[in-house]
Amino acid sequence: MTQITDENTTTPITEDTDLQNILDQAQETQDTKSQELSLEELQAKIKELESKLADAEAITKKAQSDYIHMKFDFDSYMRRNEESAKTAKVDTLVDVVKKFTPFIDGLRQSLANIPDEQRDDVLVQGVQMVYNKFISSLEMMGIQKIESLGQTPDIELHEAVSALPVTDETQKGKIIQEFEQGFIYDKGDIKKVVTPAKVVIGQ
Repeated sequence: MTQITDENTTTPITEDTDLQNILDQAQETQDTKSQELSLEELQAKIKELESKLADAEAITKKAQSDYIHMKFDFDSYMRRNEESAKTAKVDTLVDVVKKFTPFIDGLRQSLANIPDEQRDDVLVQGVQMVYNKFISSLEMMGIQKIESLGQTPDIELHEAVSALPVTDETQKGKIIQEFEQGFIYDKGDIKKVVTPAKVVIGQ
């Protein structure tokens, strides 16, 4: 029996060998090589895509970080502007009210010096109504009277104009008399003295 060996295969060929089988084996070998080549190309493509994805994720993270910092800076800027505007508004209000405090305190002192028997007088009651209206209007704007009598002096709120001897030990170092009413703006997170209270300290 004659044997023929194909140069691309090790399969012995006999006269009875089906030529179609040889062709099929050769095609399978070629297909396998093509598949191996395609797999390598696919793996390379996957690595390339993974690299691009990693780069995109890095860019996204940086963009998110930049956005957060930018938003924080913008919010801080807006907050500072709002605080500045609010402070400027309060400063203007305080400056205006400060011009009226001597008049308001004049009314207070006048009422304090009226004898009890004259307090029912229509004129006195009219002055009292005007004074009360002033105080009510100030309170609506956030301006309060500074409490003084019986308090320990506060250099931010009180201005000592005199000191008087006292027999009551509990009154020593305390405010025993209010010479002039003080006012303070106290609303929200802003506090600002309009005029300090002028007081007399017990000693």
